[in-house]
Amino acid sequence: MGKFRDTCVFELVPEESHWGDFCASPMAYFRGETSMPGSTYHVGFQTFKKSVDFEEQHFHMAADEYLVFLGANVPDVFDFDATVELDIGEDPDNMETIVIDKATVIKIPPYMWHCPIRFRINKPIIFQQAYFDGTWSKITRRLKEDGTYEYIYDGDDVRLCKERPGGKCTMCGKCYGKLSETGYNEAEYKDFEPDRKRKYTGKYDYLKYELPEMVTYWGDWCAKPQAYMHGDHDFPGSHYHIGFQVFTKSNQMELPHFHHHADEYLVFVGPNFPDIFDFDATITMFIGDDPDHMEKIVVDKPCVIRVPANVWHCPIYFDLRKPVMFQATFLDGIWHKVLRRKKDNGEWEYYYEGDNVRKCRLEPDKWCNICGKCFAGLNASSYSEGVSQPKPDWAE
Repeated sequence: MGKFRDTCVFELVPEESHWGDFCASPMAYFRGETSMPGSTYHVGFQTFKKSVDFEEQHFHMAADEYLVFLGANVPDVFDFDATVELDIGEDPDNMETIVIDKATVIKIPPYMWHCPIRFRINKPIIFQQAYFDGTWSKITRRLKEDGTYEYIYDGDDVRLCKERPGGKCTMCGKCYGKLSETGYNEAEYKDFEPDRKRKYTGKYDYLKYELPEMVTYWGDWCAKPQAYMHGDHDFPGSHYHIGFQVFTKSNQMELPHFHHHADEYLVFVGPNFPDIFDFDATITMFIGDDPDHMEKIVVDKPCVIRVPANVWHCPIYFDLRKPVMFQATFLDGIWHKVLRRKKDNGEWEYYYEGDNVRKCRLEPDKWCNICGKCFAGLNASSYSEGVSQPKPDWAE
């Protein structure tokens, strides 16, 4: 197949949820090291459609986690009709409550206690847990008979399937029969209202980022609105740079480049949550250690492509028969890339572009957010508003 096709592409698999019908099927997971050796990213694709209490108090060791809450009416992820309460704090006996009622990203720093999460859902929402390590793990506590606590480790590396001896647990929920039968006691949520009397001082507001509704001007191959979190620029202290975009027409994008010190994960799924496997597209991309000798990767199923640091990649061609949701996920707070161009003397010059140096061309006091508004020429020609771009020779 090829070095990068074999090691950096993971085709997502439909998974049935057995937790209760609050979680729609199918769901999908990219489980870091388990899914792709060498990966340091762990993310799920779940749609919650009924109210539920979720998870127990825990913390993660030495790795950030980001909890993403979006409306499931993609591409309008801002069509959000739910209220979510998340308990969080350094002390598990003295937690505060963060309330989420818009499309939002929450950062969970290492060693920060958090959960439960109480979902009060009127319209389905997308819930993504993005964990920045190859092996997901958590620490919970258990009260002993003598009144002291012991701390219990749980993780991908030790959790085995209870139904398939020797098999890895996939958190399908099938072995939790009582919970599956009651659907996490859905009936109790019929008249549920969030408890606004829970402790709130605003101390942890710095861990909450409400996504702004963005209009894109690249051309109508990119649906409006779109959502983007531009790492540290939007969310100070964040090491997570991610877009939630829906492409509706065939297009090509990007020039060959690499990222110096951080991995990137390119996610391609169908936009009809929960069925992200309703997918009819062919994605062609180049990747390699040497920009003059790149490997062509072709995928036609929902997948995750890992781009390791310092590996050249792009262009990408999207040959679409149905729309695709594209998540470009960069594991650093400052997105950047290194490209090359030939000088007059024929030598290559390498140049840098990044969030920390790129200002808006129309409003120079603001940072560029890649809205595309200043690229009018592209809208009129190479990005061909209103029609699909023809397939380039290299994508054949």
